[in-house]
Amino acid sequence: MIRDKNVEWLEKRVFIPVYAGPLAETTTPTVLRTWQSATSVTAQIAASTATIVRTSAQNDGATVLWLAPYDLDRKKAMRFRVHYSQTATSGTATWQILWDQIIATQAGTAGATVIAAPATALDTVIPAASGTVVANDYRVTDFGVLKKNTILDTTDALILAVTTTDATPNAGLGIIGVELRYTPRRTGGPERNIRPGRRLSTALGVTLNATQENAAGSN
Repeated sequence: MIRDKNVEWLEKRVFIPVYAGPLAETTTPTVLRTWQSATSVTAQIAASTATIVRTSAQNDGATVLWLAPYDLDRKKAMRFRVHYSQTATSGTATWQILWDQIIATQAGTAGATVIAAPATALDTVIPAASGTVVANDYRVTDFGVLKKNTILDTTDALILAVTTTDATPNAGLGIIGVELRYTPRRTGGPERNIRPGRRLSTALGVTLNATQENAAGSN
């Protein structure tokens, strides 16, 4: 039988734009701004009409929520990088991603997570990006890493705060989006929810908690 542990799956790539709505008015951006900072505002990249969130001060940025997908293998590491642009043609851009796990309330059950500003750094931080660039080009950082076995089986979503840590950010610096890389879990795995000769009430690939495991074993 072929199981997840016997296969080296290709990573899946997910892109989360930090802002997908209309552009803010550039002269008085008082409504369509992000809540990360009073100075983070939406703008267009050059004359493209593509949207960017400008980060003109230290700790400027944006926060996004990501629903953990059904096929996320939580026993494997995850990688993250920032997609961005700037009008400056030189200078170093330093980005950080702070994160937290969210457990959703289901049918009023206790123990759900209060949504708050994330404060945990990645296990391997995103390296600073430097070098001569073309103004308004599309740029990506190298990857930061979240170690394997970090995301809980009960986690429903991740909250990610993407900010610049530079005291004086480069001119025109802004975030386009966040890229996540994760390893998909495609099979039922070698243990737990494999029930030979029986139709499962829980789909293969879903890791059962202790209560679910006991209930499944009594059927």
